[in-house]
Amino acid sequence: MARETEIKLRISDVPGFHRALKRIGARLAGPGTSKVHEENIIFDTPQGVLAKHGQLLRIRTEMPEVQGKSKRTG
Repeated sequence: MARETEIKLRISDVPGFHRALKRIGARLAGPGTSKVHEENIIFDTPQGVLAKHGQLLRIRTEMPEVQGKSKRTG
């Protein structure tokens, strides 16, 4: 089974970030060079049990397929 690590970064200077990417020669990777639109639906119990344990259950829809993922932080 593949392992995924996701990081999220707050970028306060988006134009500067784009310039930095251009400066290092970064390009879109993967099949094609277009943007992928996705829909994320997050599930938890009414008591927030998953969130309290640093977890989430997400159903992500990307055209043309649907992926289900469970993530745990820490």
